[in-house]
Amino acid sequence: LHHRFAARYTEPWPFGLRLPTTMTLAYEPGVRSPVQEYRIERIEAAVDITRRIHRVMRWWSSLVYERVNIYGIPPDREADYVDEEGISIKRRFRAALERDTRPNLFVPTSGARTRLDGEYVGGILGGAEDFYKMEGSWSRYQVVSTPTVLATRVRLAWVKSHSNSDFVPTADRFYLGGANSIRGYAENTVGPKDSTGTANGGQVVILANMELRTPMSSKVWFTFFMDVGNNFGRFREVT
Repeated sequence: LHHRFAARYTEPWPFGLRLPTTMTLAYEPGVRSPVQEYRIERIEAAVDITRRIHRVMRWWSSLVYERVNIYGIPPDREADYVDEEGISIKRRFRAALERDTRPNLFVPTSGARTRLDGEYVGGILGGAEDFYKMEGSWSRYQVVSTPTVLATRVRLAWVKSHSNSDFVPTADRFYLGGANSIRGYAENTVGPKDSTGTANGGQVVILANMELRTPMSSKVWFTFFMDVGNNFGRFREVT
């Protein structure tokens, strides 16, 4: 059994400032398994702050604190059990800045969107994982010949451990391939693979997309596209 209880509170004007803030507290009690002796208890607290700097620009940040308690495991076996079950404690700080001038978010024909994301995990925050992640993307839309629209996008991303292990968890690496990145490849199959041929994610992404979109009817569009990019295991492998 897996139970999760969460309480969330949002304050639009903390301390009289226009900084919409959401605070979340979640608790997962250690439900005892009928076949195992152990119990895993997880506590999580998060604070999210958003700030609209301009009509087309906003900034937000997030701080997440996790704590995991394991009961019923002898102290000398706890480390092996944590590795075996893949239990990790991620304490992270995120920040993002976005500028969006698209007048229509669903079918954009003009404007641009620029976004920068940064994430810091572990280190001075504690926890079991230590890495930082940076990502930037830029998209632009323009009418080249009514009603044909040229859409372009560039995305660069990098994740790296800041500890001696040089390890980044599989779930926090990057994955490419599929409808929203490099079409013609199965979902999340572009990039490093393990000995069984299963994609296990990369640490550096370079991606560029270009599309010519033209409507065939009010609800159906026809697109010529070109996708270029790759997903690399390490920065030194970028060629």
